[in-house]
Amino acid sequence: MLAAGGLFAMVGSRFTGAEDARLLILSVGAVAAIMGTATLLLRQRMTSISVHLGLVLGALMVTLIAATTDNAAAMGAGACFIVWIAVYAACFFSPLQ
Repeated sequence: MLAAGGLFAMVGSRFTGAEDARLLILSVGAVAAIMGTATLLLRQRMTSISVHLGLVLGALMVTLIAATTDNAAAMGAGACFIVWIAVYAACFFSPLQ
């Protein structure tokens, strides 16, 4: 999900009007794509805490992109990724005891 979201952000960054926001969205997208690829490659060695941290960082990156873009369509599409973070957490994490 991180890799796909990162690629989505990198491609979508060109549709943002403000140059500063475009660079930020491109940078955050690149970080997300790298994190997602590393997670895929290192999935056998990941601990529970690293998966939790990855989801938190993913949510923060989506929030940062949605907060900085001036394109309403990109903001709405990007914010939809928050739902997938919640779905993943609900399906694969156990509730606190």
